[in-house]
Amino acid sequence: MENKSYVIQGIIFAVMAGFFWGTTGVARALGPGAATSLGVVGVRVFVAAIVLTIIAIAHGDFKKAGPAAGWPWPEITAAGICLGLFTYVYLESMRMAGVSLGAPISCASIPVIALVMEIFILKVRPSCGQIIGLVTCGIGGVGVSLFTSGGTELQDFNTTVITGSLLALLSGLIFSGYSLAIQRAVRRGCPYNAVICGMFIIASVIWLPYALATQDMTWLDSGPGLLMALYIGVFSAAAGYFCYVRGISRVPVSIAVSLGMAEPLTGTLLGVFLLGEALNEPTTISMVILFIGIFVIGRATVAKSRREPAA
Repeated sequence: MENKSYVIQGIIFAVMAGFFWGTTGVARALGPGAATSLGVVGVRVFVAAIVLTIIAIAHGDFKKAGPAAGWPWPEITAAGICLGLFTYVYLESMRMAGVSLGAPISCASIPVIALVMEIFILKVRPSCGQIIGLVTCGIGGVGVSLFTSGGTELQDFNTTVITGSLLALLSGLIFSGYSLAIQRAVRRGCPYNAVICGMFIIASVIWLPYALATQDMTWLDSGPGLLMALYIGVFSAAAGYFCYVRGISRVPVSIAVSLGMAEPLTGTLLGVFLLGEALNEPTTISMVILFIGIFVIGRATVAKSRREPAA
């Protein structure tokens, strides 16, 4: 029963992470138009690093983690570098292949790559129900990403589009890889807050200076710009990863990333209700499929937890 409760918590945390991540697009749309993607990324990881450091200090997580020399630095450093690298590669894939091609490729590749990594690296064997739910989530997530963009940016295949498509696949590999790194760091006994705090500090050291040096950051001087920076840092980043790390500490990464596909679902719904965007029939069907996938994978994961001893 304790194992079942632990797994249910992981499922809830993973879905909540997707919800927080899904608010990023709307927050940016409501913010200043002068904000560039790279500028937003730099500010996002920096604000999140500050918030997560405060939380870690308040909870005494640095003391619980023990001397810094004993921290799982290889995993934390890899996660921090890959956090920024994923964002950059993902944005580049969207620029080169278009949103209507790059987003579905990345969306579909993440749970598949995560599952393959778990099977061959961690020797995790998913149940049939989990695989069915994972595939269903993937189909629904791809559909939401594809049909929401309207296919307006889909181009004839050329070198640029092919390169962008490969970058989208690479973004899926990076995301899955750093998710496994986070999970390993937590399971080695390092407190959740210390792990994500270290990850975001490393990411901010890389991304904020780059953004300040290469991007127009004057949008931060305005009230709307400052509010957007605080929101995307505190909620879409800090709160999102706060939930995500707890999710992948309780359920396999392939399950967590599939449940995290609540992100495009959230973004689409917020776009409809807050930005007045139209919801077409294919997108609606895809959202229903995604809902079904989340439900199936949740039930299958809980059922599997009943048959296995607590970790």
